[in-house]
Amino acid sequence: MQIRLSEKAMQDLFEISIYTLNNWGEKQKDRYLTYIQKRLDTIATYPRHGKLIQEYLGFEKRILTLKHHIVLYYLIADLVYIDRIINHNINI
Repeated sequence: MQIRLSEKAMQDLFEISIYTLNNWGEKQKDRYLTYIQKRLDTIATYPRHGKLIQEYLGFEKRILTLKHHIVLYYLIADLVYIDRIINHNINI
């Protein structure tokens, strides 16, 4: 399936990148962003891998937990729409 990131998800990735760089350095930032990209690739290959949290009018809202973040995404026909990539400590 094709993946599309929302503006908020792109901003989330930018903030994750800056935070990781500032706290753990360039190598860890690169490793963590690579890890996130691999997990997004997994979602593209296995879109129903994440936990279903809501289904409405044919749209599936799913959640996948990463190491320190949660990916919130929708399945819409043949598209995986990544809505947010947020810290796992945030109450959703």
